[in-house]
Amino acid sequence: MEIINSRDLNTNGTRFLQSVRATYWELVEAFGHPTYYDCPEFLDNRGGSVEWMLEINSSIATIYDWKSNKDPSENTLWNIGGKDYSVASKIIDILEKREVA
Repeated sequence: MEIINSRDLNTNGTRFLQSVRATYWELVEAFGHPTYYDCPEFLDNRGGSVEWMLEINSSIATIYDWKSNKDPSENTLWNIGGKDYSVASKIIDILEKREVA
């Protein structure tokens, strides 16, 4: 499985698909450090403080902390965004270790 974590990915057109329970560190282990972390010029307009911008096998996805007041390291509920539900399933499979990143 090919996973790209990059600010250069075009996430326009993605939408909320579902939520997932995971620790910040589980997400870091699976997808690397967040693409954006406390980056006001980007995230203030998006309602969160942390976001992963991912391409998983050619599908675009985001993982983010929508309007959470928690420090990201204490957050356990994250939103998954994308253009189709298959990418949300891929993220959950990776987190459940059914697939290795």
